[in-house]
Amino acid sequence: MNLHPIFVHFPIALLTLYSIAEFLRFKKLNGRPWWFYFKTIVVVIGELGAIAALITGDTAKQAYRGNQVARHIISVHSDWAVITSVIYGVVALAYFLVFLEREGFFGFLRKKLQTDPQENSYARILSVFSLTTAFAARALESWIMIPLALLGFIAVTITGALGGSVVYGSQTDIFTQFVAHLFLGQ
Repeated sequence: MNLHPIFVHFPIALLTLYSIAEFLRFKKLNGRPWWFYFKTIVVVIGELGAIAALITGDTAKQAYRGNQVARHIISVHSDWAVITSVIYGVVALAYFLVFLEREGFFGFLRKKLQTDPQENSYARILSVFSLTTAFAARALESWIMIPLALLGFIAVTITGALGGSVVYGSQTDIFTQFVAHLFLGQ
């Protein structure tokens, strides 16, 4: 059973929405507490959907067993899907870590460490999470998120065009033709 078409549209929509939201860097909007949570939810759920699309994409390949051209397109499509997932995965992880910090998860670890100072595993975990979260929080407030959102948007667009080439052919529209020519030599 090919579940890939069911899962693939959600990450495309959500990750594109995240990229657009990241481009909207207005002080009034960024000052709203809900804006951070909106972007967090959209990028984390979009990334989870991308992972589901990657997993189900492997089973979708089986439908094209005998078609060498389609298998080549699927291979390039799969590579771009992984690139897309990695880019947005880094972003989603940063948002998720900052979310955990804001919601007090690391406070729980600090409290546990205070009650049992001999517990070195909590200390190591806390120091790794604290350092990583501090870096993530700085990144979310900096300009670095704009190029990441742009790279992610470009990657998801290329991935989608290559997926469209598999299903509808590489001559479907002018953009799909361009992507097919650029990445497939067609």
